[in-house]
Amino acid sequence: MKAVVFQPENTEEMRAWVAERIAAGSPFHISSRSRADDDLDVLSTSHLQAEQFFEPDDMVIGVESGVPMVQLQERLAAKGMTLPVSPWFADDTVGQMVAANRFGPERMDRGGIRDWIIGISYVNGFGKLVKAGGRVVKNVTGYDVGKLMVGSRGGFGPIATVNFKMMPLPVNPLGLYCGLESNHWLKWLAEDVLAKRLPLDWVQAVHRKGAWRIGLGISGNEARQDRLIAELQRAFDHQLHKADEGREPSEYNRFSSETRQKGFLSPTLPDDGEARYHLHGVVPTGHLIGRPRLMECLTGLDATLVLHPVGGDFHLIGRLESLTEEKLDRLRRHLAGTGGYLTLEQTSPELLESFGYSIPLPSEYPLMQRMKQTLDPAGVFHAPFYEMV
Repeated sequence: MKAVVFQPENTEEMRAWVAERIAAGSPFHISSRSRADDDLDVLSTSHLQAEQFFEPDDMVIGVESGVPMVQLQERLAAKGMTLPVSPWFADDTVGQMVAANRFGPERMDRGGIRDWIIGISYVNGFGKLVKAGGRVVKNVTGYDVGKLMVGSRGGFGPIATVNFKMMPLPVNPLGLYCGLESNHWLKWLAEDVLAKRLPLDWVQAVHRKGAWRIGLGISGNEARQDRLIAELQRAFDHQLHKADEGREPSEYNRFSSETRQKGFLSPTLPDDGEARYHLHGVVPTGHLIGRPRLMECLTGLDATLVLHPVGGDFHLIGRLESLTEEKLDRLRRHLAGTGGYLTLEQTSPELLESFGYSIPLPSEYPLMQRMKQTLDPAGVFHAPFYEMV
């Protein structure tokens, strides 16, 4: 039987459909897309794009989960505000960002998506619409149940709406850029930037074919920028080049705010049908910067490395045929003892069979499995992440 794709027009339609599936014991995928990839039915949130409220003076907004992050940022920018959490891809939706706990180059200084959520609603495993948090920033209502859905990967139920707090757009943002071949710049970053607590808006680097492209973002009035530029130039051996937002040199245009806010991985992992792998690693900043052999392993792979050293995560994207069990096992060994883990976001079924979706398993994984069993007693929220053990 061909899989069914259900696209509710509002949250009540979604709740009623989920309740029917729970009563029938029929598993389904939760997705932001409008197509099915296997035999399981799909609940698509692609039509849930209504704005619940928008109060610019209080810097809060509430939207349905199917709203694309690009559209949300455009709405906020029109009022001089932003949500400082970068989507991975141009078609990422609000619900997808929350369920996958996606973040980007601003995470360390401005937080991940969990730090900007003030309210959420979702359909639980009993077919009820659960509301947590509210519409105001100072909202103390006991346990912060909304955070439960961050990183749940669809296993705890479909997200209906999300409320966010916001921040003003940066004042006079600009970027500092350089190209280097050595990994030594990570030592400069650790000892001469992070140790001095220089206030960066974002840091992102891309390694490809033996060379680094590095970008650092700052903002503020002229005096503040002059001080930061002088400090950063000293740290980077006077090799940085300054560029205003939107006027980056062509070889650095992937660092522009437009690219960061519209999917910073889209240039590296385009939807062109070519077989590629995508690995996402989360490692504490100190280990990611301070373990030379780990970085040598990452840069030694035949892949594009997108690195966020401040915030501690990386993306590896390469030809699927070039990724072997031996390479994955070597990377796993280098991650050992860091407290970090690697998620196989996109790879071959054979590698998933051998390693699972996450290596090593996060320390909280047993607890997440128990929560999944409790919150989804009928087992209808199909999420392979919870089936690794």
